Amino acid sequence: MGSQTKGGIVQSGSAGSFVYLVKPDGVGQGPGGTDYAYADKPVGYISFFDAMRFTNWLENGQPTGSQGPGTTEEGVYAISDGLSETRAVGATYFIPSE
Repeated sequence: MGSQTKGGIVQSGSAGSFVYLVKPDGVGQGPGGTDYAYADKPVGYISFFDAMRFTNWLENGQPTGSQGPGTTEEGVYAISDGLSETRAVGATYFIPSE
């Protein structure tokens, strides 16, 4: 998302200690050449795994700054092989099913 005008999140750092921030306003990238603010827009272009990671981040208290695998890979969902992920019992946040 960081390199496209459609996404609004920038990832920095290295594996195991990534930091995520809202992309700075796009000067002249809005309608009619206006500035475009990403902070108040919905997020798009995400996978189901992205949604699980965001849910884990919420469940883990929405930490800021450098974060490790326990922040997004564990919590409501223990993300592993894409086949065995299940929701933890008693989760506060979760992705609703059909």
